Amino acid sequence: MRILLCLLILLVSINAQQTEPILVDEFGVTNCDDYRGRLDILLIELEKAPGAKGVVFVYSGDLELDVYDKNSKKVGVRYVRSMVELDRALINYYKNHVLFRHFSPDRLEFVRAGYRRKFTNTFWLVPKGSAAPIPTPTLKSIKQKRKSKDLESFCDNP
Repeated sequence: MRILLCLLILLVSINAQQTEPILVDEFGVTNCDDYRGRLDILLIELEKAPGAKGVVFVYSGDLELDVYDKNSKKVGVRYVRSMVELDRALINYYKNHVLFRHFSPDRLEFVRAGYRRKFTNTFWLVPKGSAAPIPTPTLKSIKQKRKSKDLESFCDNP
């Protein structure tokens, strides 16, 4: 009887763990191929979890760029102000990529999540029956560059 009770407790605890959102990825500014690749990983995780949803938060913030010496060795980072609407442009890029992959857009939610010191993307897998995560901005606002016409063709189409 004790073994049966222990197994029941174990199954309940495993089931409880599966109802929390899972952080799949968190990253800053990168290149267009990497944005697509990281989103593909979220789509694969969603394929493995029928009924689950994906949530993508894009936080506006300064762009952290790597600095390299003449030998292509990384020597540090520098920060550049983000452009107004960069978060919206990236979300549109993500949405186009989801359509390109013929994945159901109903299984994903894209959120302009507010402001952080650094431009940040977080990808969440939300199991069926679980509450979606809540954005966690750390700043009320940031200084940004004016919107650029270049954002209209952000990363070109996938």
